[in-house]
Amino acid sequence: MNRILIGGLLALAHLLPTAHASEETDCALAICQQECADGLLPFKQSCQFCDFAEGNCETEQCITQFEGCLPGEICDLLYEEMVNGLCIQSNSHAGCIQEVLETTTQCSSDPVGSAVSQGLTGATDAYVAAFGPANVPTDSQPFADDLQAALDALVAGGCLDIAETTQWASGYFGRREGAGEDESGPLTDVALQRKARTFGFVRSDGITVGSAGGHTSTYTYSRSLAATSAPNGFFVGRNVVVQGTRGVWVGLTGTCDADVDPLPILLSTWL
Repeated sequence: MNRILIGGLLALAHLLPTAHASEETDCALAICQQECADGLLPFKQSCQFCDFAEGNCETEQCITQFEGCLPGEICDLLYEEMVNGLCIQSNSHAGCIQEVLETTTQCSSDPVGSAVSQGLTGATDAYVAAFGPANVPTDSQPFADDLQAALDALVAGGCLDIAETTQWASGYFGRREGAGEDESGPLTDVALQRKARTFGFVRSDGITVGSAGGHTSTYTYSRSLAATSAPNGFFVGRNVVVQGTRGVWVGLTGTCDADVDPLPILLSTWL
């Protein structure tokens, strides 16, 4: 990066307009701005490498980027100006904002409802891909209301603060097969055992849930799903039959802050 480009970036920092939007959008914008700022850190590190005091003026990196060296104290200034112009004042974050709002629950005013809605959409898409078009439920609110009641029961039972528990997991099941995904990727070893009344899967991060890891789980006749994972982890969900032995399920995973077993709480108050 040469002096002309640096000068251009500094000038650009004072020309870009600022966008204003709703609370949720502002939250997503802040996340995108931070990601943008983090993406500029390599420039700052390269600048510091080419500080006169470091003695790297003759290296190819410094010659290519800065035509040699520059005073180290300017690196922080350049970085701050670039962040201000390219990240803070920029109005080019629309794609990032949309992705944050549609694929995460970090900025949702209703995190449980948002998580369940995303989970049901994922389960529906997976079901249709496996079995073809079908009359899969589209209204996620009954699922969300039911799962909120499960979370409330856990809080009342000593699971403490689980307000941030909005990680969804969902999928489909057939007579012998099943699959699913969570917010970060595909699940493995998805198993819904009707006769044994057990349920489990392995999350995309490798954490085992329910029967998939030898933990306790239950699948009730009212089609509620509950399972534990280590340490103090839980899954609460609902499944619905679409046709015959085929259906979809959606739920939430989380961890109790206290050293309590979530399943007895759910068995006595929610299931």
